[in-house]
Amino acid sequence: MRQVYAAIQMMFIAISMSAIGSVISNIDSIAGLGGLMSLAGGIMTIVAISRLRFENQNFAKAIRLFWIYVALTIGLVIASLGIGFVMMEQGGSNWLLLIFPVILIAIVVFALKMQYHVYAGFEELRETRALDYPPRRIMWCFYIALISFFAATVSVVSMFSVAISAAFSGEVVYDEILGVIGMIANVMLVVGVFLESIHLWLLFTYMQAAKAALEQESTGGWN
Repeated sequence: MRQVYAAIQMMFIAISMSAIGSVISNIDSIAGLGGLMSLAGGIMTIVAISRLRFENQNFAKAIRLFWIYVALTIGLVIASLGIGFVMMEQGGSNWLLLIFPVILIAIVVFALKMQYHVYAGFEELRETRALDYPPRRIMWCFYIALISFFAATVSVVSMFSVAISAAFSGEVVYDEILGVIGMIANVMLVVGVFLESIHLWLLFTYMQAAKAALEQESTGGWN
């Protein structure tokens, strides 16, 4: 149980780092630090899940999906470079542009599926390790990821809609456009912080349940 608790603790620290990094990356003066914190948090999260992969099949599937996600991301970069080269050399082929939405959709699907298996793994771990934690509560971490994805999609669509509407109106006022886009971004930042706070609280309480199980196991071992 000690190794399980250590992995859960690592994941909590990793998610906390990623959340803080996402927030401070919006500050121009320390945006680079925010990016590094998010990257470090992401790496630590994968390491933590990798340490749990032998606990149940959900964690093992999450790791496999992660490598598929990485391969798709690399494929997207290679495809973008290849399409750019073809368009410069041959004038471009419209069908090649279909590669972008297809790969992007695949990346989103695999990312969400990976998160589902991570938290389904924690739910299964709750049962196998007899953690004193309410059933299905940890799955809200996955539901929060879904809500965040849809909220981000709506915000991006709203920003593009504002920009396109202003461009076709014939009376483009760039300061007003930037003001509306900035307002949408600020609202999304507040919503993101709120959702991430709930996410961290769920993980923290789960970690405390794992800590209690570890202490109980240690006490039983001495007796």
